[in-house]
Amino acid sequence: MKIEIDTSSFDFLIELYSEMKKGQEITAEKWGELLNTMGYQALLNEEFSENFFKRNLELAFNPTKSEELRNALEVTTESRYLRYYIEVREKMADYQNHVKTLQKNWARLEDAIITRAQSLLPYKEFDEEITVSIAVFDRDARAYEAIILDPIFTTQMESFVSIVAHEVHHILRHGLLKYDKDKVEDEEKDIVWVLEQMQAEGIADHIDKGYFIYGKEQDFFHKQYVTMFKQYVSEVPKIMKDLDEIFLKLSQGVYQKEVAGKELRNKIPLSCHPLGYYMANIIIKNSLLDDMIRDIGNPFSFVKLYNKAVLADRKEMPSFALETIEQIDKLEQKYVKK
Repeated sequence: MKIEIDTSSFDFLIELYSEMKKGQEITAEKWGELLNTMGYQALLNEEFSENFFKRNLELAFNPTKSEELRNALEVTTESRYLRYYIEVREKMADYQNHVKTLQKNWARLEDAIITRAQSLLPYKEFDEEITVSIAVFDRDARAYEAIILDPIFTTQMESFVSIVAHEVHHILRHGLLKYDKDKVEDEEKDIVWVLEQMQAEGIADHIDKGYFIYGKEQDFFHKQYVTMFKQYVSEVPKIMKDLDEIFLKLSQGVYQKEVAGKELRNKIPLSCHPLGYYMANIIIKNSLLDDMIRDIGNPFSFVKLYNKAVLADRKEMPSFALETIEQIDKLEQKYVKK
């Protein structure tokens, strides 16, 4: 497999920033060039709008917009992004240097990323070609047609390797899925999505969350996210109880499948990251890592493996109810390739 780095989005933004900090207006043509670079194009295709980037980057980077910026920070729903872009403005020169360092050391970093990602995957020769694109957008990363990474993660090699390996793990795991997502019936899509998230994020989070959430370096993600992640991990027994109640109502016919799926998505916080992380941690702790890796493309087995790990644990741990397991078994029998 091969991983390449693309800095076109970041490099072009640097050019526009050098104009905006002087109070110059950016032409529509130049905005178009920026938003057609790999990183921004991927972000536009999936979740952001052109106006979002034009408006917020200009407010944060152009000093002639200071009054508008103050007003936006008080009233706009996008104030979190604005505050972050102001931080980026102050660190832009540092980010430039860090990005250059990444490019110089890319061969070594590529090897480290692949090794880290494959440490929680079955052994095989992967032939994927993956691009990591650096783009200012948020304290986060995305895995779309390319991996989009905010430059804040370039400031330390460990942070960069950790978060990119997390996203590479998602891409490689997707090729190992034991069911066809496109064949999941509409009424069951949300239920399957929750199970998929629990396994996919729970395992991948063991690549980087020990560093970003529980390690010494907790300044990369938003502080509120770090606090919430820890809080929800501590609330896993309650989250599991809520999940069991939903599956019980599904088994009793109180909930239709579509309703149950929406309830699951509403009840399980942070896209299942804390719950999945907790479950994978218990599985690993009880010497079932090989089983977890062997069945990594089957999200339906993850809940059952967790219950098996609970039985082996010396402490009293929360487990999933029989009704939950029965409902998940039905989905597994229906969708997993024989």
